[in-house]
Amino acid sequence: MSVKVRVVALYERVFAFLKGEPEREARVLALWKDQGSQETMGFMRGIVPVKTGFLRESVTRIFTPKGFQVYAAAPYARFVDQGTRPHVIFAKNASVLRWYGPWGNPIFAKHVFHPGTTGRLFVKRTKDAMKQVLRQRYVSFWREQS
Repeated sequence: MSVKVRVVALYERVFAFLKGEPEREARVLALWKDQGSQETMGFMRGIVPVKTGFLRESVTRIFTPKGFQVYAAAPYARFVDQGTRPHVIFAKNASVLRWYGPWGNPIFAKHVFHPGTTGRLFVKRTKDAMKQVLRQRYVSFWREQS
């Protein structure tokens, strides 16, 4: 399952004006989608927690008719972003679980109680940080394309 962030420009006056100039609207929207999605991907990659780098490298984008979506495609992205509740972990492919304790000694158990994890909220933080930036970027592209 992937986690997605969607930001769409909400300036009605700009959109209303651009409806009268369809070629200008298309240029502005294409420029905004390309550069805005690159900037959003860069921001999200900068705040995603890194252990192996797979989650950071899985951050990608797709274009929609009116905007773009930036999301982390790693299968575990939702758990890192939103956290997990406390839960029990049972052995699946063996009769017991094994890990090494703090002194290097092996520890065996049929099940363990995982305390859960706190979500890192990188999707929400990206959305909150980039929302106003993307709005301003859209207006600046609109002014440049005159």
